[in-house]
Amino acid sequence: MSNTRRQEIFHHINVALLFLTAGAFIASQFLFLTLACLWLLMAMIEWNWKERYNTLKESRLLPLAACFLGLYLCYVFSPLLSANVGKAISDWEYKIWFLVAPICVMPLIPRLKRWQFVLSLILFVVPILLWAIISMAHSAYMYHQTGFTFHLFYQHACLQTSIPLTFCHPSYFAMYEIIAWIIAAELLLRKNDWAEHRRVGIGVAVLMGITLLFLPIHIFFLQSKMGFVLFGVTLLIYVVIALNRGKRRWVLTALVLAAIIGSVAGYIYKEHGRVTKNCDNRIANSFINLKTADRDDPRESSAIRIALWKNAMEIGKEHWFCGIGTGDVIDELHEKSVEHQYKHISSGKFNCHNQYLQVWLGIGVPGLLLFVAIFGIAFFICVRKRNLAGAIIIATFALNLFVECMLERYAGATLIPILTAFICSMPPTKPYVEKSASHNREALPSTSCE
Repeated sequence: MSNTRRQEIFHHINVALLFLTAGAFIASQFLFLTLACLWLLMAMIEWNWKERYNTLKESRLLPLAACFLGLYLCYVFSPLLSANVGKAISDWEYKIWFLVAPICVMPLIPRLKRWQFVLSLILFVVPILLWAIISMAHSAYMYHQTGFTFHLFYQHACLQTSIPLTFCHPSYFAMYEIIAWIIAAELLLRKNDWAEHRRVGIGVAVLMGITLLFLPIHIFFLQSKMGFVLFGVTLLIYVVIALNRGKRRWVLTALVLAAIIGSVAGYIYKEHGRVTKNCDNRIANSFINLKTADRDDPRESSAIRIALWKNAMEIGKEHWFCGIGTGDVIDELHEKSVEHQYKHISSGKFNCHNQYLQVWLGIGVPGLLLFVAIFGIAFFICVRKRNLAGAIIIATFALNLFVECMLERYAGATLIPILTAFICSMPPTKPYVEKSASHNREALPSTSCE
């Protein structure tokens, strides 16, 4: 078999793995360790390390890849600092995509054809849309059966009892839906770039339109406070883009933004303080709930986070440089909660609910610097390539990690490194607004390096 034929076969297998990965996030806890092993096995069999290195070098991705690999090495050596060695070793499994992403995903993306790139995005969006529809239908059924309005809000409470998927948690589900919404918006705004076949373009446009309309409704019903804020900012950005494509309309833009912000503010003002036994509107009542929360024994979600952050800071001051090992973080937080007599928190095994603090406590300052550098470099790459959608997604990841330890669950530990690698490996894009008609309305940027 010729070397060229061999390369083509491996490329097709890797593309198939990418498609499977893109469509399998909804079942990440069942499939993604197997997928990671398959990616690494293919890399070992293919054994083209020099070619992968050159691809990363030509794409200016070596610094980002080095941060990925350096962070994973920190987790590999973490058991040396941990008393609970078994727990520290289990982190190798959760963080394995920080190894797979730079080795397998980042060298592949620049070699994708346009349709392969777009199809991988669609394969990510569609399962999220379907699962949101199923979630809404299930919640409506539960409400019809019980008459308990709470089932329409904060829906993971009724879903996790029967379907134990990790991102039924509102924060994770909202993050997935925000990203799916951004992808749908990009596919519509840049339809001329990839819709070579009219029927395919119309079909995908209809599907993405449904996504844009439906997901915001479900994000609201999920009642994730961070998800609500991040989607609100994202929506405002895309409203500005949509209104100013081709021609700047600043007055109309200002009026539309004012209407959206005013509507949201009016809703929150109207609902603020209206707490009933049947419906806990967490968005509208978040401030009053935090204000009246019990500080001596926190039970409200935001108050719990504040207490956990204080505990983490106290532990971190004693082991600020090297950390205490990833295996001991939860145990140390539990002991600190017992010391402060937080009965509710000490009754369970809580993590920091802040990934930056979790990383700092586990692998110290070196790990934290590498972790922060990943998002800093990724954001810079997106800005340099004029990839607004990518920059928003990276910012969404970085901000969500302030209130959740998303790398401690499959739902975050898979999506964040994979999509970050995917986004940063994309070719540069052009601005949405063309400078003048004299440019003859250039085609929007290609999504491949053909």
